[in-house]
Amino acid sequence: MSWILAAALLTAQPTEMPAIELTATQAVERIDALPTGTLIFSAGDCLAVRVYTQSRFTHVAAVVSKQGKMTVYDSDNGAGVRRQDLATYLKSQSPGEIHIVRPRCQFTKLQCRRFRAELEEQLGRPYSVKHHLTGNRAEGLHCAEYVMDALIAANVMTAKNPPRVSPASLHTGAHKKQTYVPELTVTVCEVTPEKGDGWCSQTWLDTKRCTKRCYLKMRGWFCCY
Repeated sequence: MSWILAAALLTAQPTEMPAIELTATQAVERIDALPTGTLIFSAGDCLAVRVYTQSRFTHVAAVVSKQGKMTVYDSDNGAGVRRQDLATYLKSQSPGEIHIVRPRCQFTKLQCRRFRAELEEQLGRPYSVKHHLTGNRAEGLHCAEYVMDALIAANVMTAKNPPRVSPASLHTGAHKKQTYVPELTVTVCEVTPEKGDGWCSQTWLDTKRCTKRCYLKMRGWFCCY
């Protein structure tokens, strides 16, 4: 009976943290220093990724922490491989839901160096996702491939074919192997809306906000960024 219980515990999906609604600035203030190797998964709107992977996870980024400063690396449609500070990255994911997971065991100094070196080496490469279907390497990188390559370089995780890894499969694999544990789930929202001086001004501000939300939602569905 005990081996059945052990098997159930090993194969169970991780208990997700309840989502907290915060602005990007509030989220940075709430988040403690994240260790190198922390991953940030986004539950975005991209229809192509959601339909193909049958998962709500559409993007993943990696964190490198050095002297208390947290830098986020990702490969994004329209931007390519880039690095940003945590606040800027969170703003780029707003409005949306992010899932932060941290390594179960802290990376060694050697793993940190290899992880960061691999992420740094790919900066400036274009974004590409078409080769995810074939599994062949291409000039560009998609987000999960980029992060997976860094994890492989640091000898943290392995993958037979990194181009075929998706944010969803990386999330599942990281928890199945018990390499990562949930840290925080945040619904990143817009800043507190400004108030108009009168009815006309307020109507204009509400219309502007509504139009912006519709634009961002449509862009997320079809452009995936």
